[in-house]
Amino acid sequence: MMSQEYQVQEAHLGEPGLEAALERQSELFKAFSDKNRQKILHLLRDGERCVSELLPHFDILQPTVSTHLLILEESGVLKVRREGRRRLYSIADRRIYDALDSFYDDVSKMIAV
Repeated sequence: MMSQEYQVQEAHLGEPGLEAALERQSELFKAFSDKNRQKILHLLRDGERCVSELLPHFDILQPTVSTHLLILEESGVLKVRREGRRRLYSIADRRIYDALDSFYDDVSKMIAV
């Protein structure tokens, strides 16, 4: 199976699938682009948490934290497990952290002046 990254790199303007690949890439960048969502990802490095455990780390209201969690969930970055009435959030794949750390380090080095 071809990776999403490869699909975007190899696609040419006007080819079928390019728009879908770019849309998916934009969705992922949107998920990672907000400081609060980055903070959520950082807090989840230690394991799954419910929104009430995340909330004390933010200066925003619970519905806003829930919206950020939903964006991360809908993008596929987070998974959710129900336990009674609680929704427990965790990273969908721990390799996402390695990829994000590597991306940040590599791009920071490339643009360093």
